[in-house]
Amino acid sequence: MPRALAAAAALAVLCAAAPLAAGPRLELTGGFTTASSDGPQNAGASLGAAALWEIGHRLSFGPMLFADDLGTEIGRITDPSGADLGPAVESHRWVYGGAWRFDGALPLSGAWTGVGSVSWGYYRIEDDRVGQTLAVESALGWSLGAGIRHALRSSTAIGLSARWHHLTTETQDHYLRVGVDLIWQPGSGASAPSAKHP
Repeated sequence: MPRALAAAAALAVLCAAAPLAAGPRLELTGGFTTASSDGPQNAGASLGAAALWEIGHRLSFGPMLFADDLGTEIGRITDPSGADLGPAVESHRWVYGGAWRFDGALPLSGAWTGVGSVSWGYYRIEDDRVGQTLAVESALGWSLGAGIRHALRSSTAIGLSARWHHLTTETQDHYLRVGVDLIWQPGSGASAPSAKHP
């Protein structure tokens, strides 16, 4: 673990020292989670945001934030006689945090671009029931992402992406996020974000 943290810190310092573009590429993602290894093991909503600076030819680096709902487990309420009184929430799990993210882009055809991504950061796991917190845990984790995007105008693009998250804790081993990406490159001029940036 200490070696992994040192490597992540070294990567952040090297990327921060690289020449940066005038402004970051801003990215908002909305979608859903699936393939959760633990907890309720069903789907939930997902939101994310990132600010990425160009650090080389079709390479970018910066922070990302995420909040991922991993689903709700529904049980049944019964009275003392055993009669079924209906459904009730047993537990709900969500994960949120932030990470350093590194992207690489590959032009495909016309305004289409393929994107690969890796990240390393902090995850906070919370279980609750109807607003009452049951358990919390912090963990480090990494993710691998891939997607495609298409330029809409000179400074905007839309895309589809998937990101596999792996956490360094037994409480929540992994999950998958699938989403729609909205990308904005301030001051990109005539150069489309899907062609110049990942």
